[in-house]
Amino acid sequence: MVDREKAMNKVLSSGPQEHERKVTQLQEELRAATKSRKGLLNELGALVAERLVVQWNTEHPKMLIHHRDDPQTEVLEAIGQAVLAQCPEARILLTAPANPPPFPADQPVGGSFYLLAGPQGSEWVQRAGSKIAEVMGGRGGGRGPRYQGKVQDIRQRVAILGALEAAGL
Repeated sequence: MVDREKAMNKVLSSGPQEHERKVTQLQEELRAATKSRKGLLNELGALVAERLVVQWNTEHPKMLIHHRDDPQTEVLEAIGQAVLAQCPEARILLTAPANPPPFPADQPVGGSFYLLAGPQGSEWVQRAGSKIAEVMGGRGGGRGPRYQGKVQDIRQRVAILGALEAAGL
């Protein structure tokens, strides 16, 4: 018991009488940092979305594809929402690994995340989402303009456009 108290004193930089106040202070700081982080991730998503909207409007690609090397699915969700808000007819594939790089060249990158978004009321999202899960060795689901899932190897995303074209999507 004494060893644990000494350890807590050292970690919290205070005596036992201050532990409750210090823990409460740390909890408040964590809440504030979490709220700030969420706002920054949404802001980052909006900035990336602006770039993708410009690309959609100038180049008119069949699909926008964006990959992030950091495993922040919140950013992908913010990007998808922001792009569809400005370009409801856009088709977007967003990907991120479950773990940050570097990836071993000879091993699959398991558990990676993808988000597919497209026009509201279109069957394209569901059909294309299923095809992407098949091509990339994963599973997923969704409704409306969004389809998301996990795949075994995110590096297969380059094969997606060809597979969708071959399937008539």
